[in-house]
Amino acid sequence: MTGPRPSVVMISFLLVLIATAVGCGDDNGVNNEPPTLKATLLYTEAQPGSLGTITARNLDGTGRDVLTAANAWAPGDVTPDGSVIIFFGPTGPGTDQEIQTMSYSGFNPKQVTDDLWQDSGASFLPDGRIIYASNGGNQYDVYRMDADGSNKTQLTTDPGTEPDPSLSPDGTKIVFSREFKDIWVMNADGTGQTNLTNFAAGDRATYPQFSPDGSKIVFLHGLNNNHDVMVMDANGANLTNLTPSDPLFYYGSACFSLDGQYIYATANPTAANGPRDIYRMDANGANHIQVTDTEADEAFLKVVKLLR
Repeated sequence: MTGPRPSVVMISFLLVLIATAVGCGDDNGVNNEPPTLKATLLYTEAQPGSLGTITARNLDGTGRDVLTAANAWAPGDVTPDGSVIIFFGPTGPGTDQEIQTMSYSGFNPKQVTDDLWQDSGASFLPDGRIIYASNGGNQYDVYRMDADGSNKTQLTTDPGTEPDPSLSPDGTKIVFSREFKDIWVMNADGTGQTNLTNFAAGDRATYPQFSPDGSKIVFLHGLNNNHDVMVMDANGANLTNLTPSDPLFYYGSACFSLDGQYIYATANPTAANGPRDIYRMDANGANHIQVTDTEADEAFLKVVKLLR
């Protein structure tokens, strides 16, 4: 004996329930699939009239994800497994700039430093310790500390300020600018400090970053706010200006892609103090491509492997 046949309405209702259960994302287009390691643009994005947020995008500029509230944060580094972001910024309105960590999956900051100074430029050593800069002596020096903020060790004591240290991929070298004038390198324990550039008085050299294989260093160099993107060997040889034909481009930060084939940079094509977008060029400076086109100012750019 055959039972009653289900109505068309009931079948449609069941199909909607099944589609909802498997899901393809929420109303905002967020992917509900398990996170995977992805090459990611990680940077600070400041909307007009607002402080910065840590923001992530795909390498082609799509898939924008805002990871923090607007409070002048800037990203520093990501753990090798892509699960933890280290960053620096105030812990509240009017507070000092502290080193903090969080996961990509949710805004759950953990404060690492808790002092009266401005801390910046944080990177993870292979053993989990942290390299960073702090102005505890009325100028920025490079420090090392354990992952929980204990056992702080000062690595530089030069009278010049050193605000932006960055680690080599193998964690054995630290590159940094001194007095915003020259690019220096030293061993991860602070020994062997060497000036790689010896620029003329009045020049500015800032934000150095190693290439993925550790053989090159990219940084900004110029006068006042008009910076070019420069690259050199890790020992200071073969210094090359990648952007000599861009006299009106005002660059704010630069870094290599994970495969070393490209350099990503933030820049404004006309105004020194105007909002910067993200651009990509070949590692030799050719073939500039604009990646983002927004009203926001984009700075402190990194290319990382992020679990997202």
